[in-house]
Amino acid sequence: MLLVNTLICLLLLIIGIQDYKDREVSLWVFIALGTMACLKIILYGFTAVYIEVLFNMVILLIQMLLLYLYFNLIRKKNIVGMIGLGDIIFFAIIALSFSLVNFILFQILSLIVALVFSVFAQFKNKEFIPLAGIQAICLMLVVGLEMGLGTSLSYELVIMSY
Repeated sequence: MLLVNTLICLLLLIIGIQDYKDREVSLWVFIALGTMACLKIILYGFTAVYIEVLFNMVILLIQMLLLYLYFNLIRKKNIVGMIGLGDIIFFAIIALSFSLVNFILFQILSLIVALVFSVFAQFKNKEFIPLAGIQAICLMLVVGLEMGLGTSLSYELVIMSY
């Protein structure tokens, strides 16, 4: 499991660097990370995860629908120019990586971190923030905590375990 988590951290770091520097992430990194997320589920033996992942994907779909409606109806802009395909792919990988409650918690907290970071950081293009990169770094911290604590924070109810 240490090898899988180390590879996941390395891939997340690559996403963070590529998204920050180039405003794009190579497809092979997302494919490798998605594969590692699925392998982690298999290695932990989480048989009930499939329902959780389905619920996470439904939440993600609702989130994307609300973003679409917001940008098209209120801001009068096309969502394609506002959120990148890499961000959406990364959202799906996050959905594979957490239980329902932890997915919602991670989404909220990592989006708050991205918002705070975007307010204080100076980007080359101030209209766009490296959302997938910021969330990748947040996820890297969670995986690092998992390795340090020797447990899975992704699929245990974090609130109930303390």
